[in-house]
Amino acid sequence: MNDIDLLHNWCFGCDNHKKSLKGPICKITEKKPDFVNTCNLYVGNNEKLKKSQQKLIEINLKDDRYFEKIKPTFLTEELNNLPNELILRNKKFDLKFVYLLLLDFVGAYFFHYFTNDTMNILNLEFLKIFGTLTVFSIPIFGFMLAKMADQSEQITLTKTGIKIENKALISWTNCFTYILTKYANTDGEASWMRNEFLVIKKPFEKEIMVSIDSLEKKPSELSNLMENYKKNVP
Repeated sequence: MNDIDLLHNWCFGCDNHKKSLKGPICKITEKKPDFVNTCNLYVGNNEKLKKSQQKLIEINLKDDRYFEKIKPTFLTEELNNLPNELILRNKKFDLKFVYLLLLDFVGAYFFHYFTNDTMNILNLEFLKIFGTLTVFSIPIFGFMLAKMADQSEQITLTKTGIKIENKALISWTNCFTYILTKYANTDGEASWMRNEFLVIKKPFEKEIMVSIDSLEKKPSELSNLMENYKKNVP
């Protein structure tokens, strides 16, 4: 770990840390931190550690211009009905729907042209042909919908922890979670792109970042759900 990581993982999350004109020092040794990787005098304070971990995230991501932390909305209908496991998937709009409709349109156009020898499509005959092709496409639409519904899970919330993309469970008691909004400059000073991320930070480990722009829940709703799952930790 570098000096910044040591300070935020150990000193700033410790009850023995205090400020001085020399910078952060230890209440016990009255000296600046001089340990390597671990400190035997460490006394963890969960609230201090949570703040220090968020600050460390902001430092590590300073070039990406992270701003607000999204707060929970506390939706009452979800407070009282939390399942033991909640799987959240990405919303997914499949452009194949558009391509299929476009193919139906092109097919109807050429069929209409060759059978009626006219390019004019503003008539009932063309609409009948297009409608017939679209009806025959319904089974394909159904297959696509089933495929979209069967997409792999992105985030799983349980009463004991959180899983990302079906990986190992991370215990609520062993991590801090943040939902942050990123503003990235895309075209000089006039254009900004906004993205939301779930950040999971375990003390002494690198943060895990997950894009939630396409998640089926809004960022504030996800924050609400996580906070309420944490309250129900066995």
